[in-house]
Order: sequence, then structure tokens, then C-alpha cells
Amino acid sequence: MHDRVRTNLTMVLAVLELQLKHDSGKTNDQILKDLHSLIRSLTIVHESMAQAKQTNYVDLKNYAIKLSNRVQQGLRKEKKDIQIKVNANENVTLDMGRAMPFALIINELVMNACIYAFDPGESGQIVIELYEKNGEVFLKVTDNGKGLPEDFEKKAAKGIGMRIIRAFTKQLNAELEYSSTDVTTFKLKLGL
Repeated sequence: MHDRVRTNLTMVLAVLELQLKHDSGKTNDQILKDLHSLIRSLTIVHESMAQAKQTNYVDLKNYAIKLSNRVQQGLRKEKKDIQIKVNANENVTLDMGRAMPFALIINELVMNACIYAFDPGESGQIVIELYEKNGEVFLKVTDNGKGLPEDFEKKAAKGIGMRIIRAFTKQLNAELEYSSTDVTTFKLKLGL
């Protein structure tokens, strides 16, 4: 248990250090909101693990549902009309060591969609899909917002969100791809 807490705190500190070093354009309020989101995500992972049938494993469907409910509550407080839907197979689990970075990727993708995909006053939908097939876990986060900007790669290289997503993707030995047409989709494939 103590190792898990230390690992989680180390993750929080690493992300906070990245925020402070590289996102000088963010206000303290924005940094605190990002930190709150990160800690909330880690808390939900622990809650999901506690409810899983196997100790030391996280039920990803349970995590995604809890995350979407908590994000939805925050959106209501901000008077944003963005619906979050979860489509996930039962019994898709990851061990705690891999569940943490995976959960933080989901959190970051959902939060980025909430912040950047929809203009103020605009309504929309974010869909989180999770399933396991042939020994691999698949994540797909889709939104029907305004799409990625033409200079997305340039902005992603400077921003902290995609750097976090790519760092955790690399840590997991996973594959990440994205597309932006009528909807914006981020897909992650992780071998078990």
C-alpha cells in the first residue's frame, strides 16, 4: 500500500513539475484545476480497485463510468452542456501498475475534449469506449466538437496535455493514433 501511495504522489509531482516548467501561459487557477483533475483520477482508480473482484487490478469500465460521472458534475457547475457516454465491455482490467498511467491517459483525453473541443455555450458529446480483444486493451475517446486545429502537432508539442498522454503511452508500450474529421478520435492500443 505504501509503495502505491508513493508512486501516486510521485506521478502527481512529476505532472505538476511539467505544468510549472512548460505551461507558463496557464494561470494558477488553471494549474490547480488540472491538479485537481489528476488527483480525482487517481482517487477513482483506487476506488475502482477496491470494488474489483481481484485485488491489485482495476476494472476499467467501473473507472470510466466513475470518471465520466465526476467530470459531468464539474461540467454542470460550469454550466457546460457536454454529455459523456461510456461504452465498455465487462471485465476489462489492468494491474495497478499499468492502470494508473492508463487511467491518467483517459482522464487527460476527456478533460482535453471538455476544454478544447467545444466553444462556450456549445453542447456536445464525448464517448469513451473500452474493450479487450485478442489479448489487447483498446481505448477510444471521441468527441463531436470543432475538431483539431490545423497546427495541432505544433500546439501539442508545446502543451502539457499531449506530452503527458505520449509519455504514459510510451511507459505502457502502447500505440496512440488520432484523427479529426466529422468527429475527433483518439485511439490507444495496449498489449496485455
